[in-house]
Amino acid sequence: MTIEPKRKTKEVRKLLYEFRPSLFHSLISDNKVEEMADKYSEKAVILLLRMHEINAGIIVMYANDIRLKKAFVSIITVKKEFRKKALGTVLLKRAENIAYMWGMEYMDLEVDKANDVAIDFYLRNGYVKSEELDASFIMQKELCGNINMYTDRQEWL
Repeated sequence: MTIEPKRKTKEVRKLLYEFRPSLFHSLISDNKVEEMADKYSEKAVILLLRMHEINAGIIVMYANDIRLKKAFVSIITVKKEFRKKALGTVLLKRAENIAYMWGMEYMDLEVDKANDVAIDFYLRNGYVKSEELDASFIMQKELCGNINMYTDRQEWL
């Protein structure tokens, strides 16, 4: 298993299309995917998890809210054939480590109220429901100091 950062727009675009079936509503336009790739490449941390040379999972996170010290997970998914192997937890923990080392104190994410599997996953990983919206929950985790990797922010920029 390897986890690699991705920054180049072309690489990010390719990954978004590859993971598109498990990430987005089927009606999302190609233009929207292109816009997201541009935005993520410029401002987000994108981590690709590979198993046996196969792209297995991806997480996209922002860790740039210096005032509130909050990071935000925009995307996390693992391909179906790689699920039930704790790979989602591996990706989430790696993102939490990076966020903590960059000075973030909290990790937030938004999850659809109907997505019980994802809600259970986040609860098992220490997240709590912090806000209820019309169709989703904001979940949050306080990051703690048991982090021991990736201290160099420049490595990810």
